[in-house]
Amino acid sequence: MVEKGIVVLAGGTGRRMGKNKAFVRLKNKTLLEYVVEKVLKVSKNVVVVIGKNHDKHKFEKILPDFIFVLQDEVVGKGPLAGMVVGIKNLKTRYVAIVPCDTPFLNPKILQYLFVKAKKTGVDAVIPIWPNNNYEPLQAVYKSDSFLPLAENALKRNMLSILDVVKGLKKTIYVPVENLKRFDPNLLTFFNINTKKDLEKAAKIVEENLFSI
Repeated sequence: MVEKGIVVLAGGTGRRMGKNKAFVRLKNKTLLEYVVEKVLKVSKNVVVVIGKNHDKHKFEKILPDFIFVLQDEVVGKGPLAGMVVGIKNLKTRYVAIVPCDTPFLNPKILQYLFVKAKKTGVDAVIPIWPNNNYEPLQAVYKSDSFLPLAENALKRNMLSILDVVKGLKKTIYVPVENLKRFDPNLLTFFNINTKKDLEKAAKIVEENLFSI
């Protein structure tokens, strides 16, 4: 079995942006293109999961030919549904889950999470902030541990990723402070939800705080 794969979630409606965030442009590229470029530095086994009603061809046009675009099997079930579709299709031992709206995603952090998962054999490795907020959408999961629990949760219409994580036998929570050696400003977690966020991202690029 292949060790690692990456699921990029691009199924959101982007209500606050007024359009699908995958196609929002920062400088000369879409947010989705930035994220896919970053994750390909970690693994070539990458799938992009979109909404059931989204136009697949629109996504395929901006992605490399070898990236599979998959559609949610159900409508309105949130990121957990996308995770299930992605993990089922990748069939890798470990899978990283990332959103499509984090253009400053740091490949070194993803690689670190994968290495920690493999070395310890745990079911999940998830970054955690000092206030105990988690980053389940920039984390690594053991496929055969997470998938059955997630599928069962979906059947019962329980859509919280963290509720699924609670059912795992062993999870390591990595303090974000430990990740600053790779990413001093922790920009990897900066996600774009609003036009104001997009303006802030453009400023980050202009001030050379991050190379894109």
